[in-house]
Amino acid sequence: MITKRIHKKVGAIFLTGWNFFVAGSIWAQSSREEPATMPPKIYDKLAPVTVNIVCDNNKNGSGVIIGITPQGRALILTSCHVIATDFDGDPKTVLEFHKALYVKSKMDNIPLPALILKTFVNEENDLALISSDRPVLVNRTIGYNLIGEIKPGQKIAALGYPSSLDQLALTMGSIISMDSSGSRLAFNAPVKTGNSGGPLIDNSGRMIGMVTDAEVGGGGYASALHMNLILSIVEVWLKKIKLQERWQLEKNPSIIKRMYTDWRFIAGETLLAAGGIYLLMQKDPGFPLPPDRPSTGN
Repeated sequence: MITKRIHKKVGAIFLTGWNFFVAGSIWAQSSREEPATMPPKIYDKLAPVTVNIVCDNNKNGSGVIIGITPQGRALILTSCHVIATDFDGDPKTVLEFHKALYVKSKMDNIPLPALILKTFVNEENDLALISSDRPVLVNRTIGYNLIGEIKPGQKIAALGYPSSLDQLALTMGSIISMDSSGSRLAFNAPVKTGNSGGPLIDNSGRMIGMVTDAEVGGGGYASALHMNLILSIVEVWLKKIKLQERWQLEKNPSIIKRMYTDWRFIAGETLLAAGGIYLLMQKDPGFPLPPDRPSTGN
């Protein structure tokens, strides 16, 4: 009888530990799943480095700070068609640019005059660099993620200043496809004309592309330049510019870092540990029977 009771007790304790294990595993797995919404801290992180670009005809677009010069001026990457008066994408065309250009970030109270860096314009791929004409209050740049790991269906967000609004907007969506040339992405996050030049970001806030078109081919999908194409062009430009701060590759957080910075995983591991400790504490210590007390039947 005693042996049966011990077996039942051990079985109950094992079941309790197993329940802790299953609960912990579910919680831990949930910490690795892609979030359905972009964490607010991503918006806060990128708001200072995503700028509103306003031209002399009140036309606007977006840009992203990829470098800070030793003098404190911001080096801003944007779409070529944002700053050109008549853009047709033909590299043989002599571009004309807006005469007055201003940029404004969340950290600058007033728009700052900007300069068009005409030697750093790639009309064929709709890329251009501009610079603030005065020091900015921002002391950091955006980070980027190489896009080799991006797959159709992956969650993304577009950041920018749509339709001449002075309010930075973040819209969620997902990657739809990549074109055959590997230079452009189609995505379904809602964007408008003013989003052009703004960053397309992953769920860690790393830039994976640049928004170029609000809608392509009437299909309701927007278009962005592929990050690898952007890098192949911009990194050549940056070698010619002295910078105090510049954008850099931000790798995926390691699984250990993700595990131990997510409260859900911590909760799961705590449950697992509690189950194991409880199981050890309740285990039959195996003390000998008192002298002259016979063991009862099994």
